[in-house]
Amino acid sequence: SQVADFGLSKVCRGRGSLSGRRFSSACGSSFFMAPEVWEGHYTAKADIFALGIIFWAMVERITFRDGDTEKELLGTYICQGKELIPLGEALLENPNLKLQIPLKNKKSMPEDLCKLLHHMLAFNPKERLDAFQLEVQIRRVSYGRKRRRSSS
Repeated sequence: SQVADFGLSKVCRGRGSLSGRRFSSACGSSFFMAPEVWEGHYTAKADIFALGIIFWAMVERITFRDGDTEKELLGTYICQGKELIPLGEALLENPNLKLQIPLKNKKSMPEDLCKLLHHMLAFNPKERLDAFQLEVQIRRVSYGRKRRRSSS
């Protein structure tokens, strides 16, 4: 199974940090796209959202079947009837949508990991972690040790 496809990456030339740069061309699977990517204007924080989708799907083993290839893929989504809606698109339609993390077993995920995922998947990019904050938070999350389990 494939976690990343670097064929979609871009080389950004120029000085300074990429974290403040704005991009406008959407690429990649719609199931990993942040709400602002659907609108066509986004920053590097859209990658944090995509990584949040991947983390959440990996931890809870959430998959869906691709309609074109019939392959089983890793990713989270919202069900509307029989239709699977990418999480970013669903948040764009309803920014107040409350994400149910963990989705499956309430005892399956430590509370600090639940909080991390909520911070990675925030609708507003300004409320989302940046790469440096994410690194700090990941170091704090202790998935393997005995911890308080999520009560959400």
